Amino acid sequence: LNGSTQIVGDRLQLTPNSQEQRASVFRSEKVNIERFSSQFLMQINPANSNAGDGMTFVIHGALPTAIGTSGAGLGYGSRPFDDTPGIPNSLAIKFDIAPNQGEGFSSTGQFLNGATPTTPAIDLSRSGITLASGRPMLVTVTYDGATLSVQIQDQITGAFASQSYPNIDIESIVGGNTAYLGFTAATGSATAQHDVLRWVHTPLLLP
Repeated sequence: LNGSTQIVGDRLQLTPNSQEQRASVFRSEKVNIERFSSQFLMQINPANSNAGDGMTFVIHGALPTAIGTSGAGLGYGSRPFDDTPGIPNSLAIKFDIAPNQGEGFSSTGQFLNGATPTTPAIDLSRSGITLASGRPMLVTVTYDGATLSVQIQDQITGAFASQSYPNIDIESIVGGNTAYLGFTAATGSATAQHDVLRWVHTPLLLP
């Protein structure tokens, strides 16, 4: 557990509803990432309409203590116009609730090697997914060795969105067939509580 991350009751709280928080949490041992399915239940609760900033699911080959910057860095990458590096040798899927660089109030996207996780982004608003609604979101991330697929479903309204990222070689990105897996999150001047309620990761090895 790094930064503001703590276990609160039955949930993993990445950030409290406070300004300028950054958090990360990773398994202490590397796991096989050649092919896998990872499913987690997340919940983002803002204190008011000024919500920020978001969270990520991360696969990386650095150290389990790795952490990025606060605010638009989402605890994963660097902030805009900031030379502080993000997490190297990594791939992240973001769940962003702040329009720092025009990406909207509910967006996702893939980012590599600690890049600032703002744009390019996929706007989720047309799908009915509002990440900062306070409702639990079930996310399923699968990788078949070439394509990374992400599905997001609102567990109350049933709203659903899916994304596909083809031609991805995660082994080359992280530097091997095993990596650290986990989550990051951050707040800036805008805040929200970012929680992981449940997570199941399954390597899908070839016979």
